[in-house]
Amino acid sequence: MSHESIDHESPHRGWWRGEITLSTPYLLFNTNYVWCSLFPLIEGEGRNGLADWHMLPLSNRPIHRNTHPAGTLDVSGGAFIRGTLQLPATGTATATKGFNSQPQDALASAFNSGTHAAVNQHFRWQAEPAGNNTSSPSGNFNLLFASGNSVPTETGLSIGSKGLITFASGQKFPGTGTVTSVGLSAPGSDFTVSGSPVTTSGTLALGWKVVPTSADTPNAIVKRDGTGSFSAQNIAAISLTAANPAGVAIVASTSSANAAITGTSTGGNAVSDGVDGVTSSASASGVAGINNSGGTSSVGVYGSGGTAVYGNSTATSGVGVYGSGDTAVYGQATASGDGLYAVGGRGTYGGSGVLAYGAGGSGAGFDGVGGEFVGGRGTRLGDGVDAFAGSGVAGYFHGDVNVVGNLTKGGGSFKIDHPLDPANKYLYHSFVESPDMKNIYDGVATLDANGEAVIQMPEWFGVLNRDFRYQLTCIGGFAPVYIAEEISNNQFKIAGGKSGMKISWQVTGIRQDAWANAHRIPVEEEKNARERGYYLHPELYGAPEEKQIEWARHPDLMKRMKERQAPSHPANKFVAPAQTLQASK
Repeated sequence: MSHESIDHESPHRGWWRGEITLSTPYLLFNTNYVWCSLFPLIEGEGRNGLADWHMLPLSNRPIHRNTHPAGTLDVSGGAFIRGTLQLPATGTATATKGFNSQPQDALASAFNSGTHAAVNQHFRWQAEPAGNNTSSPSGNFNLLFASGNSVPTETGLSIGSKGLITFASGQKFPGTGTVTSVGLSAPGSDFTVSGSPVTTSGTLALGWKVVPTSADTPNAIVKRDGTGSFSAQNIAAISLTAANPAGVAIVASTSSANAAITGTSTGGNAVSDGVDGVTSSASASGVAGINNSGGTSSVGVYGSGGTAVYGNSTATSGVGVYGSGDTAVYGQATASGDGLYAVGGRGTYGGSGVLAYGAGGSGAGFDGVGGEFVGGRGTRLGDGVDAFAGSGVAGYFHGDVNVVGNLTKGGGSFKIDHPLDPANKYLYHSFVESPDMKNIYDGVATLDANGEAVIQMPEWFGVLNRDFRYQLTCIGGFAPVYIAEEISNNQFKIAGGKSGMKISWQVTGIRQDAWANAHRIPVEEEKNARERGYYLHPELYGAPEEKQIEWARHPDLMKRMKERQAPSHPANKFVAPAQTLQASK
C-alpha cells in the first residue's frame, strides 16, 4: 500500500494518496467509487485526493451489489442513515449568483393510453437562495415537477425560512367558491381598520380608537377590573341583572339634575315594568328610597306618570309601599294619572289598598292623623275623597265622625244591635228630615196652682234659632192649654190648664247661626249643564251606570275606575300573576 502517513493509533487508520490494496474485504465509499462485499470489515477512514471516504464494518448487515448501477451510489434494498443526510449547495454563492441545493427527486410511473407507454412523473424538492447579495439573505424550499424526460420546473409551492407557505396559483381548499380577497370590517365608532381588503398579499390591522378600560371614560368599551367592577356615568340596558352576595349589587349616584337610575318600559303585558324591586328577605325591601339630605322638598322615592307609584305585596303581612321620613310617601302624577295607587291583596281575606296609621305625638305635641286628603284646587270639582263601594260599603268608620261642612245624603238612619236580641238582630230608625235647617226641642211641664208653667230654654237658644213653632199635648186629661207668652229672653209660658196637670211640649226653631246663614240648604236646585241627563241613582230610572252623576263630575276618574275593574288592567296584574312575576324576577 502506497501512502504518505500512517496513524499509529490504529494499524488500519491513516492518510494516503493513490491506490490501495486490501487483504481483507472492505466497503470502500467515496464520491467516485463504491465496492460492495458481504464480508465483515474493520473500521477505518482516510482521504483519497480531495474526496472523503469511509470504511465501516458491515456487522453482518448486507449491502447488495447492483451489477448495472444507475448512479454513483445505486443500492438495491433498504438503507439506514443514522445521522444527517445533507444535500449540499451545487456551488458557493457570489455577489452575482446564488446556488441551489442538490435536489431530492421522487419518480412515479404512469401509463399513457395515447402513446401506449409508461411515463415518469418527476417530483423534485430543492432549496433555493433568496435575497442574494442583500443584508438579510435567506432561502426557500421549493417543489418542482416534470413529466417524462423534461427537466422539472417550479410549481409555485414554496416554504419560506420562517415556515410561511406560498401556494401555487389556482390552489383550492376544501369547500366551495374561490377566495379572491380577504377583508376586515369593524364598527367605525370603536375601531380603526387598515390593509383591507387584501387581494394579493398584505396585512390586515385592527386598532382601538379608545382603549377598553374599567374607568368612566367616554366612548370606551367596558373592561372590568380585577374585582369584576367598572365605573360608568350612565348605563342604558334592555335587561340588567346584578347580584352581590356580599354587598350592594348596583350603586348609582349623580350630582347633576338627572336621575341616577331611570327605568323605562314600553311593553304592554303584565310584567312590563320600568323598575321591579323583589326581595325574598323577611326584613328587607324590594325597593328602598332613602333621603339623607335633610331638606323638606327632597324625597327618598319619587314617582311620576300615569300611575306614579304602584306597590303590591303578596305576603300575609307584607307591605306594598313603605315610606319613612318627614313625608313618608309622596306621589305626584302628570296628566290625569294617580299620585298614589294602591291595590289590596286578594287572598282568602282581602288586603287593604291603603293602610295608614297616625304616629303618637311626644311631649306637648299632638298625635298624627291616619290620613289627610285634599282635593284639586284648579277650576272645580276637586273632591278630597271619592269612595266607591265594592262588595261592601263606600266608607266604614269605627268611632266618631266629625264633618266640618254640609253633609248631603240620599237617606239616613241609625243602626244598633237590637235591644231585644243584640246577638242576632239590628234595629234601624230613619232620620227626621225637613226642608229647613230645623232644630227640635221638647219636654214635659207640670202646671202650677194657676194652671200655668214657664219653660226656660238654654241661654244660647235665642241666638241659635228663629221662626219658632209650638206643640202642646195634655197628659191624663183635657184642658184648653195654649202658649200664653211666646219665646222671649229664652223662655215661653203655657197657660189654660189645671193645677198639677202634665203638659208635653215641643218647640222647633230654624238655625240662624253664622254658618247656617252662610250655607242655607236649598230646597230645590236646578242641575247644572254638566250634570243634566245624569242621576244620583240611574238604576232607579232605568238608565245605565255611565249616567251616574259622577260620570258627569269626574268622567276620567270614573273611566279609570271602570278600566281597573277589568282583569286585563295593570291594577289586577298581581292578582293571578303575582307568583309568576315573583318567579320571573
